Amino acid sequence: MGLRPGQPEASARSKVLIGVLQAGLFTEGAPGSEIHDDIAPEPGDIVVTKRRGSAFSGSDFDLVLRARDITSLVLMGLATSGVVLHTMCRANGLDLGLTVLSDACLDTDPELHRVLTEKLFPQWADVVTVDDWLKAVTP
Repeated sequence: MGLRPGQPEASARSKVLIGVLQAGLFTEGAPGSEIHDDIAPEPGDIVVTKRRGSAFSGSDFDLVLRARDITSLVLMGLATSGVVLHTMCRANGLDLGLTVLSDACLDTDPELHRVLTEKLFPQWADVVTVDDWLKAVTP
């Protein structure tokens, strides 16, 4: 997630972004906002900057997927009730195939994480553990 300096795309009316605005988090170019060296993009990798919780919000993610004929996503991240849920809702609406790695998601509310990964997400996606997914995709 990246917000421009001065955060012109962030509204103080957004309950989600109030803490972000107050802490000055996610401002492009600010210390701590860069991609960590352990997962730095390699040549040919595409970096998509989103402006909200969903990977689709304010980004060109959908365009990149369509241009490359990508029809499915594997989702993981923080927070299950934020980034993962918001991205999943948009991806589901775009008819993308979805897999959620349940043990690669985390939420500040463990019960909410459980309900999402056990009740809601299975309606839209295959929900599996990282180990099970790796077994399925590794020849």
